[in-house]
Amino acid sequence: MTLMPAQTTVLLAATALAAAAPPLASAADFTVTPTVTNDYDFRGISLSARDPALQISFDVATESGFKAYAWASNTDIGVAGVDAELDLSLGWAGGGDKLSWDAGVVWYTYLGGSELNYPEAWVGASRAVSAAFNVSGKVWYAWDYANLSDSAYYLDLNASYALPVADIGLTLHAGYSGGKYWDNLNNGGYTDFSVGLTKSVGNLNFALKFIDGSDLPDTGSRINSTDQKVVLSLSTTLPWQNTGASP
Repeated sequence: MTLMPAQTTVLLAATALAAAAPPLASAADFTVTPTVTNDYDFRGISLSARDPALQISFDVATESGFKAYAWASNTDIGVAGVDAELDLSLGWAGGGDKLSWDAGVVWYTYLGGSELNYPEAWVGASRAVSAAFNVSGKVWYAWDYANLSDSAYYLDLNASYALPVADIGLTLHAGYSGGKYWDNLNNGGYTDFSVGLTKSVGNLNFALKFIDGSDLPDTGSRINSTDQKVVLSLSTTLPWQNTGASP
C-alpha cells in the first residue's frame, strides 16, 4: 500500500512517540498498537472515504486504574486540509475479573482543522458472563459535538464469544447516536451495528467485520459514507509477548 501524505504524518508521529516508550514503560504498563485497515469506520460512518487507513495507538495503564492513550489515523472527511486525526484520552478503570468499569474523557483533534476539535466523556461497564462470553456497554456524551454548539450522545453495546473452533472469536455490536446534533442534521438519531470474527496468529490479530450505518441516510459519496461494508484489519501490540508461535 502506497502511503499518502496523511498516512506518512501518522507514521512519523508514531516513530517519535515510540522513542519515548522506554521511560514510560518503566513507570507503567505501556503498549503500542499499529493497525492497517481497508476503511476507518466510526459508528457506522466511513471517515477515510472508504479508503485504507493506517492507525496507531499508544496506551498507558497503571495498577491503580489510571489509563491514557494517544490514537492517530489518516482521515478523509471532506474538509479541505484535514487529512489526519489525533485523539487524546485520560480515564480510570476498576472492578474485578467478573465485573469491571471505566470512565474518562477523549479529545478529538483534526490536524489542519482545529475548528472541528471537541471533547467527549464516557462511562462504561464490562461483565464476564463466562470464560468464553463477555458483554460490555458504554454511554458517551459530547456537550459540543464537532464544535458546533450542539450536544450528542452515543449508546454502545458489545458482546464477544470465543467460538469452540480454531480459536476464532465472534463479536457483536449495536450503537445508537442521538441528541440535538443529530436532531438538527438527520431529524433524529440513528443506529449502527456490526458482526465480526477475530483470529490471532502468534502476535498478529485479524478482524473481519460487516458494518452498517443502518437508518442514517447515505451521502451518495464515498466521503462520510454509511453504506454497508466489510472491514478487514490487521494489528499487533508491542512489546510482543512470547506466544510460542510465529510470527
